[in-house]
Amino acid sequence: MKLKNHLLISLPLSGAVYLLTRSVYSSLACFCMGVFIDLDHIFDYLLYSNFKFSIRGFFDTCNGYKLKKFYLVLHSYEILILSWALYLVSRNKILLGFNIGYTVHLLVDQFANYSKPLTYFFTFRLLNKFENVFEGRKLSPGFKNLKV
Repeated sequence: MKLKNHLLISLPLSGAVYLLTRSVYSSLACFCMGVFIDLDHIFDYLLYSNFKFSIRGFFDTCNGYKLKKFYLVLHSYEILILSWALYLVSRNKILLGFNIGYTVHLLVDQFANYSKPLTYFFTFRLLNKFENVFEGRKLSPGFKNLKV
């Protein structure tokens, strides 16, 4: 999903987290995870471009699903599950906001992107040698005409 869509989803979501927790830090953690989890795309792009970075090239490559390998180390249900377990033990409000932002980001990506059902499990990508698991997929029906 494109950056502006994650921004538009994360802003009201972080507001809702503030209403739930009454914590600015929890709300900020939610917003940051809703958006900045996508920083892991930079690593994939740098490998693809032989460590030559350009903003235009980055967005054209990532939004066009042109990468040959998808490591996406932060896009991982395994990390998310561990983070929720840590929250259940700690009951930390900041971690709650973090997890809500992380969960919504992954779920929106899961249903809006050209992905196979197991794509956002790091183990699945590892077992598939990080090959392009988005190739040849169509947008999910619920997100096909999303033009936010």
